[in-house]
Amino acid sequence: MPFEVADDEDITWSQNSLQDVLSQLQHLSEMPSLGEAELPPSSGSSGSLTDRLLRQNADLTGYVSRLTEEKNDLRNLLLKLEEELRRQRERNATRDHSSRHLLDNEANITALIASEREMWNGDRKS
Repeated sequence: MPFEVADDEDITWSQNSLQDVLSQLQHLSEMPSLGEAELPPSSGSSGSLTDRLLRQNADLTGYVSRLTEEKNDLRNLLLKLEEELRRQRERNATRDHSSRHLLDNEANITALIASEREMWNGDRKS
């Protein structure tokens, strides 16, 4: 299945989300460094950043799962088409062999009829 508009929107959303997360990380890295003891147990910005990262990770994991599923579906379809192509080629080869055999038989029959006519004409003239 080809990419759909929803997939393009997912990619765009993921890119925008990544840019937002990078901006927040840059903002956090520019903050004056505090000792770990001075950091609140779960500060608002790092907590929301963690939540966003977890959500984004789940979204990306879902996206990769869908792509993997589509890839497997396409692989299975390709295998079926290759098998059908192989069977079709075998049928065509058998059909070609049969028609060549029939043509050979037709030529033999035509030659036999011509030979019989010649013999009959020869017998009739005598």
